Amino acid sequence: MSSSPAQVFAVVCAAENVKNLKSALSERSVFARHIEKVGGDYVLHTTVPWSNPTPATDAPDSSTSTTKELPKDLQDLPAPHSITSRKAAATKQQNAPANPLTAFLTRFLTLHPSPNDLATLLKTAPKRCDIYPPLLLLAASAFSEPEWKRYIGTHELFLPELAAALGVSHIARNAPIHASTVMRSPSGLEFLYPAGYRSPDSFDSALWVTTTQNGIRQTWAPEHTMFSRGNVKEKARVLNFPGIKGQEVVDLYAGIGYFVFSYVKAGAKRVYGWEINPWSVEALRRGAEMNGWKVRVVKAGEHWEEVQNGDDVKVVVFEESNEEAVGRLGDKKVGHVNMGLLPTSKGAYEAATRLLEEGGFAHVHENIAEDQVEEMKGTIAGEFGKISGRRFECGHVEKVKTFAPEVWHCVYDVQAVGDGSG
Repeated sequence: MSSSPAQVFAVVCAAENVKNLKSALSERSVFARHIEKVGGDYVLHTTVPWSNPTPATDAPDSSTSTTKELPKDLQDLPAPHSITSRKAAATKQQNAPANPLTAFLTRFLTLHPSPNDLATLLKTAPKRCDIYPPLLLLAASAFSEPEWKRYIGTHELFLPELAAALGVSHIARNAPIHASTVMRSPSGLEFLYPAGYRSPDSFDSALWVTTTQNGIRQTWAPEHTMFSRGNVKEKARVLNFPGIKGQEVVDLYAGIGYFVFSYVKAGAKRVYGWEINPWSVEALRRGAEMNGWKVRVVKAGEHWEEVQNGDDVKVVVFEESNEEAVGRLGDKKVGHVNMGLLPTSKGAYEAATRLLEEGGFAHVHENIAEDQVEEMKGTIAGEFGKISGRRFECGHVEKVKTFAPEVWHCVYDVQAVGDGSG
């Protein structure tokens, strides 16, 4: 006689929130790829086992858990929802192979069991990872429990076999980017394999990793620069901006080319970027060349001559503060200015107002409390106007991702619409 299906957590939401919640659960590797419609709501099954089993019901029950009681993978989801329990769906999708990390952990723990700690190891095993060849990047808390430290310490083949199984040469735990870090560099990437690894402090010998998003290749040195996969949504939006083709664009926080490359692929004539971290500038240079785009790097204080008509340089990046942007470009005005610094791009408001042509847009990245997102449209447009004496309007705000509980990474599209008279 077969046993009845186990219970799992499920997320209940309205139709308009299914896409965002499905994406969030998929990114966390806990979406069971099964959605059912109950009344006017939709129920998204997860792979997270129900922690307080009760008989599953036919109707969603939003009272089954509070946020504090939820597993970490179900906390801070990006859209209105409630939580219930469901019987795990016995579908072909449900029985699809697990993600590579989960598959390896299950196999290794089966072959090399640890009877005393097995339940804890399975419960606390990391469920998600990022693979940026040749690096496997884990969450900061991965394998940090005493039981995992003890297990890895007594199974010397665990990490090298994990690396081999996932096709990488390095394994590291992630590190936060502190808002006060001007260079936007990781504060302490921790390498688990090779243990204590630190690459040589030179461009030619450092560890470089790669990824592809929206068909655009990017590279960076993870010990020296950051990468946020969560920006993929905004990068895709940039690719679809109307009227980019043939325009010149400014990116006042160029980084490794996060948005620079999207503007180029969207057809921009040229992008002028500013970046103070030399490792990010080198990453941008390498990434542009990987994509087949000609790039010019201008060092701080270096004489620079405007790119001539007919020159196929797609990216000019200045390795200096964006305070120099207006002076570098002189009377040049552009149709789009990207301002992608978090938690706020306010330090570049003045430069943006002086570089924008009439009708042009500044795309202003800010971290904003959820209850202030709409209110800030008028506030930011007003600040632009006050600085410049011109008139600005913000007709759209894009909510990119949650940055913290009840805080959103937003992009405000602020347009120059007049000279301020009348």
